[in-house]
Amino acid sequence: MLERRRDPSLGWSDDEKQTEADHRAKLLDLIERVHGHPHWDALSGPDLVTARMRLKHAEG
Repeated sequence: MLERRRDPSLGWSDDEKQTEADHRAKLLDLIERVHGHPHWDALSGPDLVTARMRLKHAEG
């Protein structure tokens, strides 16, 4: 997995930097879970595209 890093803002406190790092780690974990979920293996072609577009535009 490609990991991008940016220098934290100089104006961020150590607590804010840690919070941002925690949020980023959680987001990356959730992305991996969704992309790697067995549900996607059951779909192909237009059904796969439709399912991903529904997920992309889901509310909540």
